[in-house]
Amino acid sequence: MKLAIFPGSFDPFHEGHDFVVQKGLEDFDLIYIVISWNENKERFFSYLKSKKIIKRKYKKNKKIKVLINKHQLTVNIARKLNCFNIIRGYRNEEDLKYEQKLKSQYLMLEPKINFILYKSNIDLSSTTIKNMV
Repeated sequence: MKLAIFPGSFDPFHEGHDFVVQKGLEDFDLIYIVISWNENKERFFSYLKSKKIIKRKYKKNKKIKVLINKHQLTVNIARKLNCFNIIRGYRNEEDLKYEQKLKSQYLMLEPKINFILYKSNIDLSSTTIKNMV
């Protein structure tokens, strides 16, 4: 079974995130959506509310599991789940540079990591969505 982890703050979960999930479902048998704590972001929704929203969106899809991660490194979760494929998305060159730095950090901590990036045409950010609410 091919497994993947999709980590992020997902606050709120939006079309760009769903794009990554849909692309990931083409390549993987099971995706763990891991709602991660980010000390640099003030949350719009609580972790539990975000988890509830994402689970509701994919309630009929047995290929998706939603987890909350408040204090662990993603690589430690990968080790616990024996799942070393990390999927992420990017919209533009700025995002790509950020994701490349993130990939380097993951690989320094866990050489088994396979970092998969999906290029999205959706130019929608969590900040944009928060401003719309």
